Amino acid sequence: MTMTIGIKDLHKNLKNIPDMVDSEGDILVLKNSKPAFKISSIRTKRNKSYTMYDLEKMQFTSGDKDLGSKVDMYIYW
Repeated sequence: MTMTIGIKDLHKNLKNIPDMVDSEGDILVLKNSKPAFKISSIRTKRNKSYTMYDLEKMQFTSGDKDLGSKVDMYIYW
């Protein structure tokens, strides 16, 4: 997953960047709202084990209470 920060945030949090790269993955740095460069780890990425909390954040919600009964209509039409 890529985290996005501004150049000022990079300057303010420079000593925390290695920890952020380890926990978040790549960091895309913006200058004037345009991508300037990307910071990534030289270490190999390890497989992340997901918790139920992580899966809960990925859950799809539409607000439609009858979506389960309409699933065939959305998938096969």
